[in-house]
Amino acid sequence: MTKFQLSTLALCSLTLFSGMAQAAEQPADRSRVAFFTLGAGHLPKPNSDTLLANYIYNDWDELTDGSGDDRPGFNKVSSKSRGMSIGYLHMTEKQLFGADYGYSFVVPYFDVTIDHELNTPYGDIPIYGEHKDVVGLFVSPIMLAWRGNETNPLHQNFRINLGMPVAKYDDDNPANVSRDYFSVEAAYQNTYNFAPTWDWSTGISYQYNFKNMHNKHPQVVGPDGKYQNGDMLTVNTAVGKSFGLISAGISGYWIEQLSKDTISGEDVEGQRQRTAGIGPVVSVMIPTKKSFNMVHMKYTKGLSSKEGVTGDFFNIFLTHTF
Repeated sequence: MTKFQLSTLALCSLTLFSGMAQAAEQPADRSRVAFFTLGAGHLPKPNSDTLLANYIYNDWDELTDGSGDDRPGFNKVSSKSRGMSIGYLHMTEKQLFGADYGYSFVVPYFDVTIDHELNTPYGDIPIYGEHKDVVGLFVSPIMLAWRGNETNPLHQNFRINLGMPVAKYDDDNPANVSRDYFSVEAAYQNTYNFAPTWDWSTGISYQYNFKNMHNKHPQVVGPDGKYQNGDMLTVNTAVGKSFGLISAGISGYWIEQLSKDTISGEDVEGQRQRTAGIGPVVSVMIPTKKSFNMVHMKYTKGLSSKEGVTGDFFNIFLTHTF
């Protein structure tokens, strides 16, 4: 097995579930960032199956306004979430538009606790909530992989991600994790091996969110009506180096809400977020005769936020390709 072949196997599973949980404003929503890492342009080889399991921990401690400053009126902002996911990907032997074709699904589960304190003329008001449930079902019916080689080391993939509500939506709980709307996302990712042991990966995705099925939204105080989250643009990048069976590097993200949230078609002021962050990533390859396994670890520090929450999150996930 050549170094190039080993590198391809090592990186192919990193991008499988980057479009996982896609709720627009929940603190649990950094999965499209958490699962982006080194080698994001790779997908597993044709006629293969991949299983995924992960654990993610978010710790959000800052809520910002449109200028990036702490939102006034809050004595305390604290939101912690722990999540687990299972997923499956199948790459077929069929081709579409000159690319290998596959499909996947992911089911994430989150346990969220929100403990804020609001300062009002009538005294301090606690905002507290706990919620444990499935976020939704996320299906990628179209996954296309254009594979590079030693003379053209550019690896690319494109996917369509569909998000669907499957659990009970609790509109009276500020910690609600279960989505109440459908979404569709188009995502493109690539990896370029610019040196024998170095690679640079980039990704961009656009997500359209449909209207909530219920009238209330748990995180906004305002009139009842059909709530609709704004469209989301996500940009990721990562650069790293391999050291045998271990790869290490750094990754960053930018999330931009392109349109405001609305209630029955009317804009909701102060609901157009922009966040950015950076942190280290490490991957460990565990190849066997019959399968290829990897352990991925990622820590991300929130650096900038407008009209949103920011903080730290840690993610560890395992992939098993056979």
